[in-house]
Amino acid sequence: MIGGIGLSGGNGEQDTQAGVAALQALAELLAPQDLKVLVQADIKK
Repeated sequence: MIGGIGLSGGNGEQDTQAGVAALQALAELLAPQDLKVLVQADIKK
């Protein structure tokens, strides 16, 4: 599966922190099923 999280509303740093936190939470949720989540910010300017 391929996907992403897009955010807007705070400043760039806040949006990045919220997106990374969401990916980390997803990674923790899927870890017992041995599914991997890449937690990485890819900032487009």
